[in-house]
Amino acid sequence: MHLDAPTLTLLLLDALSAAALALLLWAGTAARAAGPGATDGRVHDLARLAALAAGALCLLRLLAWGVFFLELDAAVARFAEQGVMCPYGVVELRPVLARAALWAKPLALGGWILWWAVALAERDVGEAPFLRGRLRALAPLAVLAGAELVLEVLWLAAPKESLETLCCSAARVAVDAGAWTRPGTLLGLEGARAWSLWGGAKLLLLASLVLAGRRASRGAAAGPPQWILPCLLAPASVAVGFLDLAFWREVLAPRALGLEFHRCAWELSTRSFALGPAALLAALGHLVPLCLPLLAFLSRREPAGTARAAASACAVSALFQASEILAVAIHGV
Repeated sequence: MHLDAPTLTLLLLDALSAAALALLLWAGTAARAAGPGATDGRVHDLARLAALAAGALCLLRLLAWGVFFLELDAAVARFAEQGVMCPYGVVELRPVLARAALWAKPLALGGWILWWAVALAERDVGEAPFLRGRLRALAPLAVLAGAELVLEVLWLAAPKESLETLCCSAARVAVDAGAWTRPGTLLGLEGARAWSLWGGAKLLLLASLVLAGRRASRGAAAGPPQWILPCLLAPASVAVGFLDLAFWREVLAPRALGLEFHRCAWELSTRSFALGPAALLAALGHLVPLCLPLLAFLSRREPAGTARAAASACAVSALFQASEILAVAIHGV
């Protein structure tokens, strides 16, 4: 393991995450064992401690997600003699482990987004109707977060010096040179059409989030909100998220990096001060609407709280989507 600045930062974040995870598990276990009454003062104190630990853990894992991209970029020079020319090549040194670590990050954070949405739904609600469920959910969510942390450490510790790989362009050329040297496409569309497809999908999602948020806000004061649109936003957000990823890789990266056939979204995220945070915000913006179906399911028990939480979720997601659109427009248009 090469102990450069990004690696040391990741290890520090992992150590702090492990400490927060241990505190969360202790507080959650103690709260469940403290007593059967949901109004028990000790239960609520321990639940608040668990919430603080969960918040710290989420912040640490979000920071680790960003630093992981910096680690990929920093490793390029270290493995240049093995054929690595960009972060794509670093990932290809240990492709299964690297991709497992990368995809585990949004999965783990997505689980905690659901947890926090339910916590927000019962905020300032005296009887805390979802407290027991949130306490029971801490253990599986902690396991998911721990798995993500372990995958990251395993990737950092995995030997890579004796391996060889190809850069992204060479790998694509080996498979299909013609496909690689063609301009990047988005669902078969090139140039302005690809940009129009991405922009239209993002703006439609943004407008739907704003509309759903306004309806939920009205519902918090006048009965249960209309949940059809919010529930449709969850799969729509995931679909647009994958479209977003393809756009960054196939269309935006070559233009922003100034290399016509260089399709590496990972490098794009580390070469710009604005695009890196925008990429993280975009990922979170696509994850947040996943809580809306769960809030709809819980709305019969606590209509006002779930409506308030849904309105907040839509507002946060819309803000993150708008930030990404602005950053992409500045760098790519």
